[in-house]
Amino acid sequence: MHYVATHNRLQTTTKAALTTTDEQRKQIYKACFDTVDDLEAWSVGWFYYKHDMSHPPFNRIHRQNIALWFAWAYWDKHLNDVLADPKWASQLEWMIDTVEAKHNIRFPAGLNHDIECVRLSLDPIQTIHRPLLFYLGIYLFVSLFDVCMLKWRWQFQRYGNYSTVWGGVLSSVHQCFLWLGSCVADQERLSACSDKQDRQLVYWYRPATTTSQLKRQCATTDSKTPLVFMHGIGAGPSFYSILISDLVGMDRPLFVVEMPFATMRMVEDVPEAHDTAIGIKNMLNTHGYDKAVFVSHSFGTVATTWMKNMIPSAMAGAVMIDPVCFLQNHAHVCFNFVHRAPKRLFQYLIFYFAARELYIMHYFSRLFRWQEGTFFVDPAHRSSLDNISVFLSEKDGVTDSSLVAKYLAKSGVDHQVMPHLEHGEFLMNWTWRKRILDQVDRVARRIDDEGVEL
Repeated sequence: MHYVATHNRLQTTTKAALTTTDEQRKQIYKACFDTVDDLEAWSVGWFYYKHDMSHPPFNRIHRQNIALWFAWAYWDKHLNDVLADPKWASQLEWMIDTVEAKHNIRFPAGLNHDIECVRLSLDPIQTIHRPLLFYLGIYLFVSLFDVCMLKWRWQFQRYGNYSTVWGGVLSSVHQCFLWLGSCVADQERLSACSDKQDRQLVYWYRPATTTSQLKRQCATTDSKTPLVFMHGIGAGPSFYSILISDLVGMDRPLFVVEMPFATMRMVEDVPEAHDTAIGIKNMLNTHGYDKAVFVSHSFGTVATTWMKNMIPSAMAGAVMIDPVCFLQNHAHVCFNFVHRAPKRLFQYLIFYFAARELYIMHYFSRLFRWQEGTFFVDPAHRSSLDNISVFLSEKDGVTDSSLVAKYLAKSGVDHQVMPHLEHGEFLMNWTWRKRILDQVDRVARRIDDEGVEL
């Protein structure tokens, strides 16, 4: 009963529709279609037959089908709502006419009722029930990892209001553990942090051990460029214990940011992307830093892109692994994550533990705005890409690595393709993990040598 009631409630819960000016919308539209070389392949990806989820041939996509997708993509609204505003309706017609003229095609008039288009924030939330024991197991696993690994073994300290990391029944369970256990002392210390610290952002921080003694003597921050790790969808930082251990071994100031709304923690209270970006900037400033190198995987690359798009001054460099922030205007990430019928083991794992989990899908189906986290390369600012490196898994089942690689090569972004690897498989491949760590070290050292003030 709890699942049914929560599912029905979250089904209708949404934030205000995306608000952009006509000029901003035009810029996003231009940036999107500058990346589209094959309009037929691009169009087909966003549409599917209702009965079997297969993609239709290009000639079955009619003009009004395209208009339905444009209304969602650029207004986050139903088509009727866009057409009700004469100014919006005119801009919508201009968008479709421009695409047709550029690619020398003509969509058939009318609407093909046999096909649907992917409209993430307007489509029904698709989920699979999980028993309470499932979430309690996640809570115990994550809590043990936090205490045994992050706190005891690697000597991280947690900052922020930890009560925001768990939601629903788990929030009550966690409060009981805080009351019963020694974590009460931690909570009191965390609550006393600087007023600059964003209470909603929760993160772990570990200073560089080789400079911590000098730091205490000189009352200055570590001279090394800090690293910020942004995790992907799943169980949060606990999934990345191997990589975090490697980053700790680099002996640089290290932040590990938690994004509970992208994990299985029953969290419904989700900050805006801009609030998260501000929180990360405040996090750095609280510990005496202005910039950092961001190391991110999968959805973490979207959060890194929030920093690049909203507060670029805080991002000194970035190393992105299995990125889903590039070419989000193409259907691969959205369709593969939400609508694809799984066929391989990896796809079943993604399907059950992410794509059909109630709280993860509530975020992506109702609160996620793709325009905020899409990394478009601006040809006029290519110099800003000097400290950005990308690692792509050749067999990535979430995004189209070959298409992204072509885009990055054309845009002049440093990238490497990891042969034969699936999404996230680099974690179990020491050869590629070492190459990634070496690149993180090169980027951070380059920034150190450039004398970036921190």
